[in-house]
This record gives sequence, C-alpha cells and structure tokens, in this order.
Amino acid sequence: AVIDLGVDIDHLDLKANIWQNPGERLDGADNDGNIYVDDVQGWDFLDGDNDPRPNLEEKIVNKEAVHHGTIISGIIAAASGNGIGGAGIAPRVKIMPLRALNSQGKGNVGVVMEAVKYAIAKGAHIINLSFVGSGFDTDLFLLLRQALQKGILVVGAVGNQETVGQDLDAQALYPVCYKGEAGEDVVLGVAALAADDTKPRFSNFGANCVDISAPGKDIYGPLLYKPDRGFENFFGAFSGSSMAAPQVAGVAALIKSLNPAYQAPEIREILLAS
Repeated sequence: AVIDLGVDIDHLDLKANIWQNPGERLDGADNDGNIYVDDVQGWDFLDGDNDPRPNLEEKIVNKEAVHHGTIISGIIAAASGNGIGGAGIAPRVKIMPLRALNSQGKGNVGVVMEAVKYAIAKGAHIINLSFVGSGFDTDLFLLLRQALQKGILVVGAVGNQETVGQDLDAQALYPVCYKGEAGEDVVLGVAALAADDTKPRFSNFGANCVDISAPGKDIYGPLLYKPDRGFENFFGAFSGSSMAAPQVAGVAALIKSLNPAYQAPEIREILLAS
C-alpha cells in the first residue's frame, strides 16, 4: 500500500502492477461491502472517490509534489521486461494506491488513518509512508501498532530539510519515530544515502528513529504523465528519504515473496541483519 499524493495508475510502466480489488466490480455498487463504491484500484480518501490519481483540479498544485506517489510506486514496482523506463525493486509486486495527501503534499491524521485502515482491511503486506509531521498522534500510533501486530511491515521515510538534515533524537518527527512498549519500533525508519554511501546533507538522521538507510539521491523512476496538463516527462529523478523508503519496502516485498509466511518481525530481522 502506497499512502501518498496519488499514483498515476495509467502510467505504462506501472499499470500492469496496480492492485485490483478482487471483491469489487465497476458497476456503481459496493460489492465488497466496505462503504467504498467501485474501489477497484484503490481509493482517494480526500475527495471520497475511486480515482487514486493525483488531483490536478485543486486550487494549489505543486508541480513537483504531484509526482511523489508515482515515482515511489515505480521505485517499488515499475514493470520489468517491457522495454519502458526501468524496473522497480520488486517488479511483480502489486501497488495498492491510496491517496491521503493533497497536491501540495499536505494532509491530516484523520485522512491518513482512513487509508491505513483500508490497507489493513484489504490485506496489504507492506505499507509505505513517505511523509513526516511534527505532532505525536496517539490514535495514529495505536493504528500503526495494530498493523504491526497483524504482521504488516510499515516502512517510513525519516524526512528531509532544505539545507541540513534534522537530528530526530533531539526533535522527533512522526510516524517514523513512533515507539511501542519497551522501545518497540512501530515503523521501520529509512534515511537517505548518496551514491558514495554517505548521508546527503538533506536527510534527517538519529539513532532512535533511523533503522536502515537506502539510496535516496537522484533516484530515477516514472513520473505523473499527463501531457494535456503540462506533465510531459514520462520519467525523471528525485532526491529525498521519500525515495529511500520505497527501496526498503521493495526489498521487504521480495523477502515476503520468498516466504509468504514471514510476518513483519521476520522481514524486519532479515533486512536489518543482512
């Protein structure tokens, strides 16, 4: 499950790997009885409809931010062997696109929680959260802990700053810094690395919240493609811990594919031990 600004589900390098809701048909009825009508390929929790793509009709559209969910999905699961672009880390994984952030990259806890509940109910094995906020919210913490207890691995970006990254040990951000009882990690926190295996200046850091690091500088992938609205670049490169988190989520998916019985603790242990 990619909970983000929306995913270009029609992108030629992604469309084959967009999740299909097995209990729903496109017929105007709520076939699976989950209150979301025609949610055949995910849901938009902001607009309350079955189109999980970025909404370009909003009053303010950040022309960089609207690519966010698409490139993250491509890093995880862009198709391989199709002669288009590149391949994702796990090119046969299915992406469940859940739109919970607006076209500026902003959102609120309540909407994110609805998306997390949907991902849990619909059987997501891994949830990617490439966003951070400053406030601790008990309800979101408890919900993500519930996901973990159900065996779902929640992967989160540690966030970035425009200049020098923030020390999360001194000033925590969430959801990446959520801790359970006895220091239990609720979210697997991912910081960014540059090509030379060092931390780029922009990536946040801190031992209490960072569990692992992954490449996050100049990462290439599919972008929102809508030429009639001025989005003509099919692929491009972005930087940030947002690009690092889906690489870890993709590897986690590969581990899960090797042994479907693995739950979050086993996947996490293999990731961190190797």
